[in-house]
Amino acid sequence: MIDDWDSFRRTVRKLGEAAPNRPKTPPMPAATGTPPSSPKGPKRPTHITSLQGSPFPIISNTPQRLAGCHPSVPSKTFKQLGLGLLPPQASIDLHGLREAQAWLELHAFLQAMHGAERDGQPVRVMLIIHGKGHGHGAAKNMGVIKSQLAGQLAQSPYVLAFHTAQPHHGGMGASYVLLKAR
Repeated sequence: MIDDWDSFRRTVRKLGEAAPNRPKTPPMPAATGTPPSSPKGPKRPTHITSLQGSPFPIISNTPQRLAGCHPSVPSKTFKQLGLGLLPPQASIDLHGLREAQAWLELHAFLQAMHGAERDGQPVRVMLIIHGKGHGHGAAKNMGVIKSQLAGQLAQSPYVLAFHTAQPHHGGMGASYVLLKAR
């Protein structure tokens, strides 16, 4: 046992003591030729591929206002969404969820609501209750979910627009989402 302790002590250095000289690692050879092609992943189902596109513009991502709109959405529709004139047909509450869990729940909900019906009508408007929070965002005055929500929604294949909700639906702690038609 003493031999093991002595060999261990020889490998330990005191704080502030220089590290022992180690042999230099040879430099990496320069790349030649063409880079290897990445393996192709599984083919994406066509119903998802047809919904994909580049993210749409985020108009505002501040504590007072989250807003973004795909260019195909008429300005009148976007204004009605922001004024709460398009009533939410479904809602999800992300309070109390950790960041990763919140995104999983949100994306599953968006997918489930895309093409779903309520009272014989397709679900087109939903409400996300995300809370106000603090400690995140540019000025550290937003919650982690709220600070990243605009980016998540703008990249979703199911979303056309989003806007901060009116006070009677949660105000700055909630957002309306306009879904794409199926």
